[in-house]
Amino acid sequence: MGFGCGTVETVLLLLTLICDLVPTSMAVGFRCWERSTCGALVGYRSRGPTTLGAIQRLFNVTRVADILAANGLPEWIPPNNFKVEEGRVLRIPFECDCSGPGLYGEPTNPPVYTVRRGDNVSYIVTTVFSGLVGSRDIQYGNNITNLENLWTGQELRVPLPCSCGQVNGVDVVHFGLTREYGRTLEQIADEYHVPLQTIRTSNQATNPHLMAGRALDIPLPVCSSVVRKDSLDYPLLVPNGSYVYTANGCVRCNCDAAKNWTLSCEPSKLKPTNWSTCPSMQCDNSSNTYIGDTTYSSSHNLAICSYAGYGSQTIFTTLAAESIPPGLVHAHDTSNHALINLFTSLHNSTPSIQFYSFRLCLTNNKLKLLSIYALCFSYKNNLYCSRVSLSEPRFCCYK
Repeated sequence: MGFGCGTVETVLLLLTLICDLVPTSMAVGFRCWERSTCGALVGYRSRGPTTLGAIQRLFNVTRVADILAANGLPEWIPPNNFKVEEGRVLRIPFECDCSGPGLYGEPTNPPVYTVRRGDNVSYIVTTVFSGLVGSRDIQYGNNITNLENLWTGQELRVPLPCSCGQVNGVDVVHFGLTREYGRTLEQIADEYHVPLQTIRTSNQATNPHLMAGRALDIPLPVCSSVVRKDSLDYPLLVPNGSYVYTANGCVRCNCDAAKNWTLSCEPSKLKPTNWSTCPSMQCDNSSNTYIGDTTYSSSHNLAICSYAGYGSQTIFTTLAAESIPPGLVHAHDTSNHALINLFTSLHNSTPSIQFYSFRLCLTNNKLKLLSIYALCFSYKNNLYCSRVSLSEPRFCCYK
């Protein structure tokens, strides 16, 4: 008996439902795109309430600060008191090894799970590790002949899926994420700012129905940077909504898509890990500009002191120019802090882009009271203000 098109679609739908509900027995491993080691992520979705400290121990993450950074959470959060609600996805960072002869990436230091009474491989794969690995991964990673013969106290390596390298010529951080029941690839692509075709390319699949019920390799886009190729942290790949500490903890770099996908770095003010003190972060040919500072280089350009990497005893910096429209003052202009703080506060609390005018009393160098008028508006996700004027112009306010 032949099969019609409607029958084929029905079979694919049934396969999708079955795969979403039943843990995969296949190996999940992600293809390596280059021979190297790199930072990778997986998305852990807890099946019940837990704490950040418990997740840190489960995935064998050395520092809880790395989990906080990967998720853009404040550094001061206490790990054992921070509650993680059921269903919340947390990014778990780890080092991926793609330098070997194999086709697939492996964690350099994989989690080790100790079998408890009543555990079976289905429970470990589905509930404990939220579908990020398959039963075959556990079997092959631990040279087990029969998965039915697990014993209490047995230690199992958990080979989380990971990968390194560019996809379609673009720098990315590979993120392993289990596809939720009923969630489409289009929805995942929209949430993580990834082209749908890039997800299909990285997973070597063209039929989205066959990608259900398994961990997907989501190539997260990263912020551009000016880190040098001879830097010890090159390439410094930071995805949107996260930050990293680099240069032995001396520098904190943040990636925010709202800032034109440009890496923003500043001194961390933390005690360095491998240096007695942090080296100078002063920009070349500048007496008072340091990493993260912005000054005027001309009437139409800003000079931004950017982090460019680090060496054995040095932190590299560079002055990068950014053009601005004529007659505007960037919100980072250090000469009008009080005025800029007012406009920045207003801008951050207002969802729509608007023009604003204000009168603000400031003092000049001779301590005389001045009435200052300025106009601010949003331009390319940055706040700009018209140059200070002592005469009162007529401004309109409109959305």
